[in-house]
Amino acid sequence: MLIQYAYALLTMLPCPIWFWYPWASAGFLLAVFGWSVYNGATYYIDVFGKRFQNELEAMKKEVQKWQNSPDLGHAEGVEAGKEGVAGGASAEASVAASVDRIPLLSADAGATTGLDGGATDVAKERKVGGVQP
Repeated sequence: MLIQYAYALLTMLPCPIWFWYPWASAGFLLAVFGWSVYNGATYYIDVFGKRFQNELEAMKKEVQKWQNSPDLGHAEGVEAGKEGVAGGASAEASVAASVDRIPLLSADAGATTGLDGGATDVAKERKVGGVQP
């Protein structure tokens, strides 16, 4: 109970300073705000940065699995990997190089985005002028 009383006194002692001196109050509030921003940003980077890194590693493993499967013999990365092994390069180096560049997301893989460009054949032309009754 004595510890609680000491804590209450220590936290209430600077209150008259914050009340009488606006610059001290503003400085204290800015310090508390800056500290909270730093703590929030550190938490955000620690939690979500690690989660993103884990998801990225899992995605690389999945892409590597897809590129090594025999069903995808037509894939660009598998063919490049076969040529690299035939040319004397190690299999690990060719797979690692193909995992770092995902063929489906590269600019030269085509413009397949799933968008149809809009329904231009069914859209009506906008009339200029007043509304007809």
